Amino acid sequence: MRWISLFVVFSMAGLAACGDSAARQAAALPAACELAPVATIQDILRESVKNPTPANAGVGELSACTYTLPARSLDDYLGIYVLPPRSPRDAVQLQALAEEWKERNAGAAYQLLSDAEHPEAWFPGEYKVYPSTFIILFDKASLVITGVALDDARAIAFQAMVQHQWQ
Repeated sequence: MRWISLFVVFSMAGLAACGDSAARQAAALPAACELAPVATIQDILRESVKNPTPANAGVGELSACTYTLPARSLDDYLGIYVLPPRSPRDAVQLQALAEEWKERNAGAAYQLLSDAEHPEAWFPGEYKVYPSTFIILFDKASLVITGVALDDARAIAFQAMVQHQWQ
C-alpha cells in the first residue's frame, strides 16, 4: 500500500511539474503587439501599418493585437494572435486549431499546407465575410495571423520566430 501511495504522489508531482512547465513557457511568450516591430511589418506588407492595439484574447489565445491598414478600407486590419504551443506539432493538432478558427470564419473551408517542419493552415478569406487567416505551429508558440496575403502572413510569422528564437 505504501508503494502505491508513493507512486500516486510522484505521478501527481510529475503532472504538476509538466503543467507548471507549460504555464511558464506560455507566460514567457511575448505579447502579440510585441512579436515584430511596426517598421518590420510595414516592410513586409509594403504599406503603412499603424496603431498596434492589444485586443481581448479569445478562447485559447494568450494575447491578440490588431493593426490598422490605412491604405485599405476602414474594415481591413491585420490581426495577430499568440497561442500556446501545440504538442506534438503535427497534422492532428493543426487540424484541431484550424477547426476552432473555422467556426470564427463562418464555417469556411481551409487547406493544410505542406511544411514538414512547421505545420500550417490557410483560409483564403472572403471580403466582408471573414478575413484571410494563416495558422502556424512553432515549437514554442502557435500563431494566427489574419487580414493579409499568405506570403505576407508567413513572412511575419517567420520574422517573429527568428526574433524570439523559436527555431
